[in-house]
Amino acid sequence: MSEGTNEADDRMDAELRKILAGDALEARFRELSAEEREKQAKDWQKQQKAARKRQRKARRRRAFRRTAWGLAAIVLAGGGTYAYLRYGHGGGPDDTQTIAHGAVPRGLKTSAPRPQSGPPADPFSGTPADKWADGAAGITLPAAKPAGQYSAAQVEDAYQTTRKMLVAAALDPQTLNGGAPTAFAKLLTQDQRTEFLGGLNKIGTDKYHVALSTRSWITQFAPGTTKLIGSVVKVHGTMSATTAKEQSGQTALRITVDYLVAYPVEPPKAPEDWMRVVSQFSGTVDFASWSDAESPFEPWWNANPAPAGGRCGTRDGYVHPDFPGGPADMTPKKGRIINPYALSPPSGTPGCGQTTGT
Repeated sequence: MSEGTNEADDRMDAELRKILAGDALEARFRELSAEEREKQAKDWQKQQKAARKRQRKARRRRAFRRTAWGLAAIVLAGGGTYAYLRYGHGGGPDDTQTIAHGAVPRGLKTSAPRPQSGPPADPFSGTPADKWADGAAGITLPAAKPAGQYSAAQVEDAYQTTRKMLVAAALDPQTLNGGAPTAFAKLLTQDQRTEFLGGLNKIGTDKYHVALSTRSWITQFAPGTTKLIGSVVKVHGTMSATTAKEQSGQTALRITVDYLVAYPVEPPKAPEDWMRVVSQFSGTVDFASWSDAESPFEPWWNANPAPAGGRCGTRDGYVHPDFPGGPADMTPKKGRIINPYALSPPSGTPGCGQTTGT
């Protein structure tokens, strides 16, 4: 055995003697006791919990800074108007909310809103009515000549009365606008006036879909539905005198009339929906002393208008214009298409026909 080996053994023996005697130094590495291991585990858990808490605080601070910058950007871009965006679990915006006041450009020049289109300055332009006379000036009287047993003076008187009746039935402003048709009623005989006034408010139609109301004797627009455009109504037509045998056997002076009256109209609040209505007064006005030879020389009206451009099947006797944007006709139009600006004879069949040019 070498000398080095003996020295190592001697040191080991010396350390062992110290351990046995209780004088040895504390070992650098030793196994922990159960109590020490439990305490060490608890300390480690506390350290991990504290670390996680510090990480959460750091994440919240970073998220707050991002949100603050995002709101500032929205305020700057929206000109003072902003909205809070909610984020769900998916991380995208909740786009179910309603934005009532969005961002709009400021400081730019704008123009006034365009006015809605309406009727032209001359609503009769491009139609034959443009060359017709204005209003009552279109009801011209032929030279009065004797007719049968009736003198020229009686014919002249009949012409003048017929003209007044046409003006009252077709041109009276109160009547046209849906007011009481007093001007026309005053010109009727007492018996016919009673019939006219008693039938004004009848509702319904006959088998030809013609209104039962005696308002159909005149042109009268339904109140509140129609506005005349301007103050000009165009009139064109003729009248003539002859004699006719009445059913009673009496001979009457018959004034035959055929006049067209063109009305430019629009709904009260929709000028862009304007149109023209053309009424044809075609019929007769008979004059006689109806009771006896001593009774007044009076008219009997039978010249009811046929309006082109009105709705079919209305039940109140008023003219309801068939405005382009209005409701559909209550009854279909039938028969050949009629030019409402032509003084063509009536078809002879009551009902609702087709027209063009209104």
